[in-house]
Amino acid sequence: MGCRDRGRGEEALQDIRRTLAAEGGTGEVELEIVDMSDFKSVRAFVWRFDQKGLPLHLLVNNAGIMLADFRVTADGNEQTFATNYLGPFLLTNLLVR
Repeated sequence: MGCRDRGRGEEALQDIRRTLAAEGGTGEVELEIVDMSDFKSVRAFVWRFDQKGLPLHLLVNNAGIMLADFRVTADGNEQTFATNYLGPFLLTNLLVR
């Protein structure tokens, strides 16, 4: 599971694990940090995933922000557009290659 915020990601991870245990589910869920608005972060996330040698069974692109203020990312893109569209597009293309 990729999350931008480690604290919120850890909370979500524990919720998922509790739900799996309560419902008798099986499986592993791991947390990886990724900032979808930062192409370097997305590429590093994909590299770490590839190093594990695991198959990709499911991909849910659920990152999204709506900022009132105009902000530009390190890659030179408007932050909302980068987070909501460009980052998920890059992630998907790198993972399904």
